[in-house]
Amino acid sequence: MTKSMNTNKKSVVGQSAKSTTDGRTPALTLVAAMTDDGVIGRRGEMPWRLPAELQLFRQLTMGGTLIMGRKTFTSLPAPLPGRINLVVSRHLQTAPGRTICSSLQTALQLAATLPRPVFIVGGAQLYRQALPRCGKMVLSWIEGQPQGDTFFPAIEWSEWEIEREESYSGFRRCFYCRV
Repeated sequence: MTKSMNTNKKSVVGQSAKSTTDGRTPALTLVAAMTDDGVIGRRGEMPWRLPAELQLFRQLTMGGTLIMGRKTFTSLPAPLPGRINLVVSRHLQTAPGRTICSSLQTALQLAATLPRPVFIVGGAQLYRQALPRCGKMVLSWIEGQPQGDTFFPAIEWSEWEIEREESYSGFRRCFYCRV
């Protein structure tokens, strides 16, 4: 995968994630952790343990609206606190800490009514549906080659540029914007 580098731009992920100029459709930031081979999961879990990466995810998404698929939600020990958890599912029922939406479009319509940044946080099927609608991505590139059975969808890298890159032990974090 080629990930072009442009460090001259200032990241505006937090600013642009709040809303678009029309005020109706929320601007979307996709957030994922993956290997260079696109692995994002194995048997319903992340195939690595990086507490620093999870802490950065928490800091980025705190106070926001998270849109996730059913498998991603059920892999969590509980709804993520301090955030609105919108779960795209045709099978789960709404319960404390989660709101069930029958489709990505329904989740986006609900998110548009909330004055919060909106983050697409997984899994593979939801990433595939949402990627064309996202203006920002925050990707943590995991070092090594953990094996997995769930993969991030193909990205057309010519449509993206890096705004900022940060290095950590075991991974690097890149902030992308659509060009």
